[in-house]
Amino acid sequence: MSEDMRRHHTGTGPNDPPPDEEEEARIKAEKAAHNERELEEAKRIEREQFEKREAEIDASWTKRVMSKGTGLPCFAGAVIRVHVTGRAKIDPSFVSQRAKETGFKNNSVFEDSRERKVPNLLLIGRGIMVPGLEKAVLAMNAGEHAEVIVKPEGGYGAAGSVSNPVVPGSATLVFDVELLTVDKEAELWDLSFEKKMELADERRQRGNTLVGGKYYLDADAEYEQGMRYLVFNPHPTEEQAAVLGPATFTLHLNLAATKLRLSREVDAIKHCQDALKMTAHRAQHGAEIAKAHYRLGQAYTQLGKYAQASQALAKAESAADGDDASLSAIRGERERLEKRKEKHARDRKKMAARMGSTGGGEEADTSLRARLYRGLGLEQLRHVSAKSLGLTEGWMWAGALLAVSVSLGIAAFNARRQVLDEKAALQNGAPEHE
Repeated sequence: MSEDMRRHHTGTGPNDPPPDEEEEARIKAEKAAHNERELEEAKRIEREQFEKREAEIDASWTKRVMSKGTGLPCFAGAVIRVHVTGRAKIDPSFVSQRAKETGFKNNSVFEDSRERKVPNLLLIGRGIMVPGLEKAVLAMNAGEHAEVIVKPEGGYGAAGSVSNPVVPGSATLVFDVELLTVDKEAELWDLSFEKKMELADERRQRGNTLVGGKYYLDADAEYEQGMRYLVFNPHPTEEQAAVLGPATFTLHLNLAATKLRLSREVDAIKHCQDALKMTAHRAQHGAEIAKAHYRLGQAYTQLGKYAQASQALAKAESAADGDDASLSAIRGERERLEKRKEKHARDRKKMAARMGSTGGGEEADTSLRARLYRGLGLEQLRHVSAKSLGLTEGWMWAGALLAVSVSLGIAAFNARRQVLDEKAALQNGAPEHE
């Protein structure tokens, strides 16, 4: 590198002394050491905060064993089946605004798997439960039944929970916990095809039970988990495909049903379309094909896409092949479709009337007189003519212009008087607003 290029590279001028390489190395070393110290300090603070939070969670819960468990001890990463009933105790001297708004009362139940008739099936140690309850469950054995009390620090804190579940802030949580099973689940890629099908079917049955109790959000989560096992079979054999296809088809229809209940019509349409793409199984599942088209029609109806809804229902009727139950449901959906179309048409007419339309499908009167009447709020006079009043058209226009002039003069007079009143009030020291 030439001298000029070196000076340009280092940013020095032609008369500047050459840089001291040892000094540059020292400065770089000091910066590196400073950055290292800052990083270590940040790690120390983070570690202290984590340890403090862990100690706070550990101190937040207590467990009273009602019956001992003789099964495997619970551990982080285990798949557990557990019944949980949760109640929230709120301090009567402090009732949050959220508790008042939601009507939440002391000792109200906010979680009850027994009422759903399906135990929770989850991977423990992943933060799915509130921290205090998760710590308590990790200290239980399969078969154990216990009461767990969790202070706000290990529960929902001062903020509470706004949804799923709704719990006021600073509430103490009381759980009735029954740990049914503790299992070690292998990674998905290590599971056999038979095991995946078994787990998927269990999730499907759990979802069906939840749908029966109208717990659609929970059912949707179960169906999604079941689908997870099925899609992780990228290269099934011919025999496996014969079992996998119908199971996947059924879960697509189940998911379409829960998505509709949750007003997720776009997702429902995708699941119906995915099911209908499985052409290899259409011959064996004619009634199921009708169900897919039927739910597709429901989704389009809810989205207001009536032409597509009508086409889907026509296909459903054709695929039903005389099945009375299916045809009855399809007829009911057609009636719902027609009622929604009629309501939509009425709403459009009302909207058109508000925007100046005649309401009978005619174009709005855009003449100067009609616009003038609408502007003055005198639409009821739109059918009044000069002839009906015994006047010439010229006199009619003169009267209208006179009315406008008078209205504008009165408005200007009132505005001027208001300005003068405000000035007088300011001069007298009076407030502008009471």
